[in-house]
Amino acid sequence: MRHYTALALLLCALVPAAVSAQETSSSNTGSVDLGVRGSSLKGDAARYERYRDLGDGLFLETFRWRARSDGWYFVGAADHVARGDQRYRFDFAKPGLLKGWAQWDQIPMLLSRTTRSPYSTNLVGEFRLSDAIQTQLQGLSTAARPAAVQALVNGSAMFDLKSKRHSAGGALEYLPTPQSSLKVALKQTYRDGSQPSGGSFGHSQVVEFAAPIDHTLTDFEASAEIERGSMLFRAGYTGSWFKNDVTSVVFDNPLRATDISGTPSSGRLGLPVSSTQLGVNGMVSIKLPRKSRLTAYATMSTLKDDNGVILPMTSNTAVAVAAGSPERGTLNGEAQISGFNLNFTSRPSSLFSVNARLKYYDYDNKLPTFTATKKVAYDGNVSTPASPLHAEGFSLTRLNLDADFRITPKGPAALTLGYGRYSDERTHRIYEETVDNVMRVKLDTLSTGVISVRAVYEHAQRRGEGFDVNALIHANEQPGMRHFDLANRDRDRFTVIASFMPVMNWALNVSSAIGRDDYLASEFGLRDNNHDVYSIGIDGTPSEKVGLGVSYSYEDYRSLQRSRQANPGVQFTDPSRNWATDAADKVHSVIASLDLTDLGDKLDLRMSYDYNRTRATYEYITGAVADRTLPQEAIVPSTLPTPRALPPVKSDLTRGTVDAVYNINKRFAIGVSYGYDKYEVQDFTLDSQAQQTLTAGNNMLLYYTYAPYTAHTTWGRIIVKW
Repeated sequence: MRHYTALALLLCALVPAAVSAQETSSSNTGSVDLGVRGSSLKGDAARYERYRDLGDGLFLETFRWRARSDGWYFVGAADHVARGDQRYRFDFAKPGLLKGWAQWDQIPMLLSRTTRSPYSTNLVGEFRLSDAIQTQLQGLSTAARPAAVQALVNGSAMFDLKSKRHSAGGALEYLPTPQSSLKVALKQTYRDGSQPSGGSFGHSQVVEFAAPIDHTLTDFEASAEIERGSMLFRAGYTGSWFKNDVTSVVFDNPLRATDISGTPSSGRLGLPVSSTQLGVNGMVSIKLPRKSRLTAYATMSTLKDDNGVILPMTSNTAVAVAAGSPERGTLNGEAQISGFNLNFTSRPSSLFSVNARLKYYDYDNKLPTFTATKKVAYDGNVSTPASPLHAEGFSLTRLNLDADFRITPKGPAALTLGYGRYSDERTHRIYEETVDNVMRVKLDTLSTGVISVRAVYEHAQRRGEGFDVNALIHANEQPGMRHFDLANRDRDRFTVIASFMPVMNWALNVSSAIGRDDYLASEFGLRDNNHDVYSIGIDGTPSEKVGLGVSYSYEDYRSLQRSRQANPGVQFTDPSRNWATDAADKVHSVIASLDLTDLGDKLDLRMSYDYNRTRATYEYITGAVADRTLPQEAIVPSTLPTPRALPPVKSDLTRGTVDAVYNINKRFAIGVSYGYDKYEVQDFTLDSQAQQTLTAGNNMLLYYTYAPYTAHTTWGRIIVKW
């Protein structure tokens, strides 16, 4: 933090010098916004800050600088100087010869300030409990263990669950001739900290821990471009290096001190391994007659893991599985990635134009296949599957075609007819190939000064080919299950955006989006998914000094998912055990703003208000509603007990700001800003009441919850311009 503070002080010291420079040169301009900030907060401080640093004390919010000298242009910017979310950028250019930029950016992620864990981490990636604690909990009766586990967590010290992402990058473009250019870009992103993770020692025992994050991603890109007559050529090279210093974690079992067959004393979890991707690409663009252009782009790359280690099938020393383990110790992962884009645009006449795009992508996984004849669930007991387990790489081939034909007659509207075909081939899925055929119609009104409308209707059909029911049977899933990303689906979607300007400087904006997804062949899984979105807003500038806007939007999302409660055997095929989840999510949003400038030629006042209200319900149902798409005579009375309704999920977020700036003169201004945030939440999965239920058993959790907060933040500011 010391060098960040020094940088902030340096920027502050440069301000007087820049102001002095303004007296002798008109090519230097800029501004600095700094002051002091304080917050009053009640509730979840982590959720209030989350991706930003709003700590009390001095702040340097923004620094801006522009200069021009001997044909060179320079732009410097700094935001949130010396804070956890600081960002710096410098741009320079000499038109026709050279331009470039450099940037440093930090993004914090604060998840919780109230997490607890009894684990110690003397070594990175190892979460340990003392032998004495494990022995004590192991010796307790089954009835006494939950209270003891909860007391152990409650007695642990609180800590911040957070991470931070730092990135540094830059790019340079050199133009040796007006028809050619050389470009190079480099960016490195480093992330460290921790995030929630967990493991299980069986269905009735889950543990959570703060999994470490320590990885770096380096991206490099270089290209050369040259234009010759009607031809444009480009060739490039890309490289991406991902380095993860923590590729596995080990966590102790709080209820077991020594390994025995069936119950391990610790578990292990794999994390992403380091990898490298290198590739080349090229582009050719040809200018054709009749205002037409054809562009082709192709790329090829290789992705390899950096000697990633395959974790043993179990860490339980009481379980011997060497004979059934994979025959190699490293992943030897490799994939060949290739693709091309073909784009054709033409406007041979003012009456019509064509835009066609073809895109191909192929991810060919070269991961060697290996076979395991044994398996171990939850590091417990060895079992021998009826048939060997095969680990094979997942591959994907995608071919997309889009074409739009736009008709622009002499009149107030333009009509666009479009067609799209999207084909995906996947390995190891229930369908070998899925194809989406999409028809769309767009209507655009041309500018009339009073009304502007864009309306789009889209009808899509997705169908799968090469269905493999054995893929479901081997996974112990119902034969009637259809995964929603592959399932046959009919989709209808209508969108309209309209703007009305009945009088000068005032606009009424309305929009609507209506969608219907019907998964017509899915006996189980997602059955339908619908949404209705409406919004209306007014924007106006009744005078040069006044600007205002207010908008309201309503969103309604609904879905139906079907399932069957059944164990292998007779129940597995019993339709009387069918049930469904009917989900509904409704959102109301209000956004308002008011800008008053140059009041008394001195004061600028800006106010904003944002309110978001969400209500979600999940109704578990049986009987006719669960099977509402079946013929009435095919509906079987349910033998399941009546499900108990879950409480609704509620979320309310209110934000308001007031910003007042008094301009003393052209160089100096003072300001006061106030921000109000209030968040209320009720969620049956992660709020405080849900946490009490989850910790009632043998689970040892982090106590990461959704919690409400109310925050008041005030800024006192000084703004200097030169």
